[in-house]
Parts: sequence; C-alpha cells; structure tokens
Amino acid sequence: MKKLATIIIAILMIFPVAGCGGTQNTDGSTLSPRHIDFLPVNDTPMPTPDEIPDEETGDINESDYDVIPLPSIDYRDYGITINDYDVDYGPYNEMTLDEFPLVVLIAWCLGSDGGYAAAAYHVLFERFLSVPDELLEYIILIGDEKIHDDFAKVWLCRGIAVEAINRNEFEGNVRISLPEIIDNLMDKYQSGEKAELLSLIIEQYDLYIQENFG
Repeated sequence: MKKLATIIIAILMIFPVAGCGGTQNTDGSTLSPRHIDFLPVNDTPMPTPDEIPDEETGDINESDYDVIPLPSIDYRDYGITINDYDVDYGPYNEMTLDEFPLVVLIAWCLGSDGGYAAAAYHVLFERFLSVPDELLEYIILIGDEKIHDDFAKVWLCRGIAVEAINRNEFEGNVRISLPEIIDNLMDKYQSGEKAELLSLIIEQYDLYIQENFG
C-alpha cells in the first residue's frame, strides 16, 4: 500500500507541470505563465486586402490608395428640392439649365420627370453635340450606377436618343441626323468604352423608333 500511495503522489506531482505546459526558452527551460505575459508582441497590423504587396515586386499598388469616390447621381445631394408645386434649385436658382455643372445636370436628368426631365435632356443633348468627349467620359465614370432599376448609362443614352427624335418631330426645319453624328464620332473613337456608349445610343434610338413609329 505504501508503494502504491507513493506512486500516486509522484503522478499527481507530475501532472501540474505537464498541465501548465508553458513556453520553452531556447535553453529548454519552461517559462511560467507570468513570464509569458512579458514576451515581446508584433503589434504591426496585417495589411488589408487592398494593401497586399505585389507578388513579383513586393510593392503596394499605388492605385490601392487612389480610389476616387463616384460623384452622386441623386439631385438632392446638390441642394435641389422638388416641392408640391415647383422646384427649388437651391444654389443653382440663379442659373439656367445650360449653366448647370455637368454633374448637377446629369443628376437632375436622372431624377426629374415630366416637363422637367424633357428640359433637362434638351440641355444634355446640346452638351452631347458641343462637348461629346466630356459628356461620354462622365457617363463612363457613373454609367454602372443603378437608377430606376437600370444602369445610369442606359437612361442617359436613351434620353439623348429620344431628344434627337423629338427635335426632328417637333422642331420644324432644323433636322438632326443622330446616326450620322454617331458615325462621325465612331470614326474618331473606333473602339473602347466611348465607342460602346455610342453604340448604346444608336441601339436606344432604333428601339424607340420601333416602339413608337413601327
């Protein structure tokens, strides 16, 4: 019995040491938990996914730091308010529509309706005729934003197409050939995102004529 008791005591004395486990020094000795608290810690945060270094160069891609937020396509963000009987254009009250900054004009095109939208797209079409590069570049920037359950670029391209048709229908002698205008611009751009937008304008032009004139 004494031998058995001695063995049991010896086993119980071993278990606390094994249970603590601890961390070993380089010389094989074990650190107690209170020593572990003072071990040096690498507190450098892990890089975020956008900051993962390039596998080949080890550099962080500069574009990860140059993310430009998209401008708003909500006219309310520019201080414009639709009231019960009229529109308060806020900081643009003293301007005509053709004086509106492009970002504001396009937001108003996308958010207004009825006569307001017709007037806005009339001005937008003038911008398309006078500064197509500027307008197409901005539509490319915001084009994949969603508005009215479709892409902003679809709404804007359709608006340009419909305005060209309406001018020919209702404005008498000064007729505009949108296909001819698009063809001339296609000669300039030939391919790329601007050419794709021009194709979308003609697509919406043909679709509107088919839907409304057979």
